[in-house]
Amino acid sequence: MPRPVCADCKIEFRCLKNDIVAEQLADFGSYRLWSADLWICPDCGHKIIVGFGKAPLAERHEDRYDDTLARIAEHKLTKMQFKER
Repeated sequence: MPRPVCADCKIEFRCLKNDIVAEQLADFGSYRLWSADLWICPDCGHKIIVGFGKAPLAERHEDRYDDTLARIAEHKLTKMQFKER
């Protein structure tokens, strides 16, 4: 299967880091945490988040959400943020 391609450079993205934590934001703040992969265009440096898990690691309404955020910070895991439109 082909990798994602940079529309500007016409070059395949490369995986920069597997298993990052992607934090989904809503109007009120942090909403869901996902496991995903971070890819980069080796030419222009644009980054994309792809390869999301089938279900979120945690959701805001769960009791363990704040603990999960704290553990991510404690272990210095790579965390990226995104927001739906």
